[in-house]
Amino acid sequence: MSRCPRGRGPCMNTAQDHLNKAAHNRAFLDSLFVTNANADWASIVLFYRALHLVRAYLHHLGINHGISHGVTNRAVAARFPAAVSVSYLKLYNHSRLYRYEQLAATVQDFADLDRNHFRPALQFVQTALPSAV
Repeated sequence: MSRCPRGRGPCMNTAQDHLNKAAHNRAFLDSLFVTNANADWASIVLFYRALHLVRAYLHHLGINHGISHGVTNRAVAARFPAAVSVSYLKLYNHSRLYRYEQLAATVQDFADLDRNHFRPALQFVQTALPSAV
């Protein structure tokens, strides 16, 4: 990893850097017993797992995903199938709602995001990067 622009700390410059971070997020989720009390934060971590998977895929294609969500979101919209792009943006939007609004998540909400939106993104990334988890 190298330094990011504007002193933001280390940057992830390879697909493997992002795959490692996605695996780290998976390990955290695997260690967590998701309840209605923490389903919002589990959903946020699920989004960040997806973020690193899609950034790994974009790196694999040689596409700059930038350091902002906006740049990544536009790259996903341009390079991913429409259904996967919509799923990724649903994960992004829910993570923002859970972080910044007073929207609560339930265990069922988390399970639905995982099954209906995270899994399709993971499966798409795995077509190019089979080691993605």
